Amino acid sequence: MKTAADYDIRYIVLLAGTGLRGDKNLLAQQEARAAACGASGVAPMESVHLNRKFFDEVISDAGAGNLNRILFALVDSCYNRNALHEHPAGLSCKRFTDLQIGHLTAPCIHSFLLYDRAEALKKCPMLDVNGGKDMQLNPRDNLLAIEKALKTGKNKMASTRTYPVCNHGFQKCQTEPEEPFSVLLLQEVQKKITKKL
Repeated sequence: MKTAADYDIRYIVLLAGTGLRGDKNLLAQQEARAAACGASGVAPMESVHLNRKFFDEVISDAGAGNLNRILFALVDSCYNRNALHEHPAGLSCKRFTDLQIGHLTAPCIHSFLLYDRAEALKKCPMLDVNGGKDMQLNPRDNLLAIEKALKTGKNKMASTRTYPVCNHGFQKCQTEPEEPFSVLLLQEVQKKITKKL
């Protein structure tokens, strides 16, 4: 994260900032969405378990060059030979497998799965705000990870804030808001930045 070492940047604001590694956020997101939709039983947790296998393979590969072969075997056994996981209609098994592997091995996904921002957060002067009802990232777990990084780095120039009734876009969940972000949030961010500058 460039801002940790860039002395021209005096303060940053993380909106729905992550403190966990990317793979952990994606798995938590999948679990939260399944729970919010009332999904229960084997299928939703089997999908989480399956994605965990995929992510573990991507993370452990570390350039060994076997990733495509390993992922092909995994996708083939999980989707093409297993009735629990069906691939989309209209796609051949080969095409579906190629799409899955292409997604998992894309440089941006690979970087996201591996990136752990705890080191970068240790010294960043910042405000991190999260919505308490965010289903895209778990606010409790991410804030704990951020606060741990701040404490480890003895960062006194940072603070965190949770808006309990807001979602990932900082909209109140009970009503359809007119603003794309909470006005209260924008006012707090403005006040914090003005104070820091």
